[in-house]
Amino acid sequence: MQRRKWGGLCRSLLVLGLSVTALSLYAQPRSGPWTLTIGTGIDYPKKDLGSIALQTGVTFEARASFRHFNYWSANLAWGWSRFNARQTISETAHEFDEAGLTGGIGFTHGLWNTPFAYRAALNAVYQNIRSLNSIGDQLDRSPFNWGYQADAGLDWRLNTWTISPGIRYHSLYNQIEINGTSTSVNLNYIAVSILVSFSF
Repeated sequence: MQRRKWGGLCRSLLVLGLSVTALSLYAQPRSGPWTLTIGTGIDYPKKDLGSIALQTGVTFEARASFRHFNYWSANLAWGWSRFNARQTISETAHEFDEAGLTGGIGFTHGLWNTPFAYRAALNAVYQNIRSLNSIGDQLDRSPFNWGYQADAGLDWRLNTWTISPGIRYHSLYNQIEINGTSTSVNLNYIAVSILVSFSF
């Protein structure tokens, strides 16, 4: 069911981007190698966090990129995600936050003589996880740990601005206390996002 949901949303974003092609001008060359990006999206957990089942989450990202040559770029981002937990009587943790840095390399290539381009990226993740109670007080915070993230998407270039629907796979292993027990967890999810970028 979750695969159908994010797959349907991804297809809808792609159709939306293609449907406005007739309204856009052909892309102009970017004004410089730097790009600033902000974005938001929906996270679909692929497994439980320890003994706790997670609901669909939300995410936010702010990123800076530097383009090398024509197609390759290096990027550094700060990201935040929040998931609600499906509750049982014995559980005290109601929400889980993930926050920290991602960084890596990206590849972008134009689609013929159009304002569109496809993109892909592979990033290292250095983040931590917090558990929160029902009023938002912190119950526990994990140490920062390493993970990885793979991204793919479509860029719609409008001069120095770019709108980018995309999808990513995210995985972070860590250790956090859940219901009084230190637990090894893997925060593993697929995210569907929309990004807005400015190049200079």
